[in-house]
Order: sequence, then C-alpha cells, then structure tokens
Amino acid sequence: MTDPATTSTPTPREIRRLAFQALFQLDIHEGSDVTGLQHTLGQESGMTAARIDSAFKLAIAAFVDRKAADAMMTRIINDAVGLAQEFSTDKSPAFVNALLDKAWKNIQPQTPQT
Repeated sequence: MTDPATTSTPTPREIRRLAFQALFQLDIHEGSDVTGLQHTLGQESGMTAARIDSAFKLAIAAFVDRKAADAMMTRIINDAVGLAQEFSTDKSPAFVNALLDKAWKNIQPQTPQT
C-alpha cells in the first residue's frame, strides 16, 4: 500500500508546516547549509520539488526578515495597549502591556551578562 503523504497533493497548511520546520532549522544552524536542510526535510515530507522549493522560499524570506520583525514588536505592543485603552477597562492596558512584555522577553534569545 502506498503512503498517502507521497501520492496526494500537499495542502497549503502542509507547505506552511514544512516552511515552519525549515525556519526552525535555519535559526538553529544560523542559516548555514540551506541545500542540505532542504534535501533532508524535503525527503521526509514526500512533497514534490516545486512544493519543497515554495516552502523553503517562505522560510528563507522569514529568516532574512526576522530582525525587522523583532524591531516591530515594540510598536505592536504599544498598539495593543492603545486598543486596550480604547476598548476595555482602566486596568486592561497595564495587564496587556505586562502580558505582552513578559511574552516578548521569554521568546528573545538569552543574552549573556557581561
């Protein structure tokens, strides 16, 4: 019996899943050995070369733009606090700010103390 993953057309979600896996690996390996990574993850996915290429283009674009996305976080947090001020209670902005700030600090790479 054939494996359905290798015979059916991958859904957009499956392509995004492969892109996410690739992005994770690119981050771990600091963007090195893209070809080897593409080959390894591509074989495991069972997708066509064109679909694998699409997933990796998505992952590489996200990897390259990650610093710009990180820089936008302050603006995003401020916008969320502003929306909380506009549409919620007086205590909500402080709660939203504290929650998002803590989440952002938890996902930032740990910087060694000097």
